[in-house]
Amino acid sequence: MLKDAVKQKHHLLYVPLAMLMAMVALPLARLAYGVLLPFMRSDLALSIQQAGILGTATSLGYLLCVLPAGYLTQIYGPRRMTLFGLVFVISGFTGLAVVSHFLSMVVLMMLLGVGTAGIYTPVVTFIVGWFPQRRGLVLGMVNSGIGLGVFVSGFLLPWMAGGSNTTGWRNVWLLFAVVSILVWVAAFLVFRNPVSFTGNRTSNISRRGALLSSAVYQYPAVRLIGMCYFILGFTYIVQAVFMYSYAIESGISSSTAGALSSVAGFLSILAGFFWGMMSDVIGRSKTLMICFFCGALATFVPVISPSLAGFAVHYILAGSMISGLFATILAATSESVLPDEVPLAIGFVTALFAVGQLLGPIVAGWIIGTTGSFSSGFLLSAVTMMAGAVIASKLSRISAYSAVE
Repeated sequence: MLKDAVKQKHHLLYVPLAMLMAMVALPLARLAYGVLLPFMRSDLALSIQQAGILGTATSLGYLLCVLPAGYLTQIYGPRRMTLFGLVFVISGFTGLAVVSHFLSMVVLMMLLGVGTAGIYTPVVTFIVGWFPQRRGLVLGMVNSGIGLGVFVSGFLLPWMAGGSNTTGWRNVWLLFAVVSILVWVAAFLVFRNPVSFTGNRTSNISRRGALLSSAVYQYPAVRLIGMCYFILGFTYIVQAVFMYSYAIESGISSSTAGALSSVAGFLSILAGFFWGMMSDVIGRSKTLMICFFCGALATFVPVISPSLAGFAVHYILAGSMISGLFATILAATSESVLPDEVPLAIGFVTALFAVGQLLGPIVAGWIIGTTGSFSSGFLLSAVTMMAGAVIASKLSRISAYSAVE
């Protein structure tokens, strides 16, 4: 009885702890750099090119390791992989708090990308393994941690990094390291692998050959979901990189634009719960269609109305649907393959998401630079999201586990 009570207590902690891991992996390790960049550039005299290289290093580390993370999660289990990924993130945060040499910072930023890949895929595998009947809801809750991190960062980071102390940004990285260490300790004490990962290490490794040769992309559903995730990565990063600048260029004050961004972060916290639950009720395909359509509308409104009202509509709609896209895509992936293949499938589609994140700023930046207008880049983004809605509509006609003959 006591043992069962302890297990139940652990289960109740899994979702909030997974939310904290998602917050560490994405808002802190990936997105906070954009907020801290002006302060880092001022203190370290970084050029625009150097700042871009640092951002690219994180994306590259993430892209290179997200697919291997899926394989290693299947072999060693999600608990061990999340702890391992957190070590990389902690190392990156700690190093950035003290070093000033540019090449060293490139390596540390890449470590953050590697750590993000080592955390996020195993966490998703872990949570759907423990809550297979409510995977949409729990993944929505986990991804709410991303919105929580964005919301808090929008208010806290400029205050900590600014002020009279020109090295305040180092304190932010150090705070991130401390938070990550606390999350590591909590995960070490609380996390236990799902039943499918409770076998001994030898039996897991003995299956390695079969697992590595398992071509999860043989499933039509996985390919369609991967296309949806690519589109999400492409469009999400374009808005994250350029929408704030578009608002400023259109006459919106920086404080107002920052407040709108924080509102979007707050809404995404609530949206994660809502869309995750809805995807369990009405299905993944319909939920993706609705969210992609709302995302396209949110992106198109500032194109035709670059005003305070237009940007307010954008941030409200975008904040209301972005968590739903992440949660639903991951839930759809996890139920489109056999249970043993979940980490591999998540790694595969997330790799496509990472490719989209790399290409998005390049393509949109070229279009914006060529036309001299932000609206052209966001018009492309809106059209691309509508394509995502069309692709998502085809998921309802494909059965789970169906492969190409």
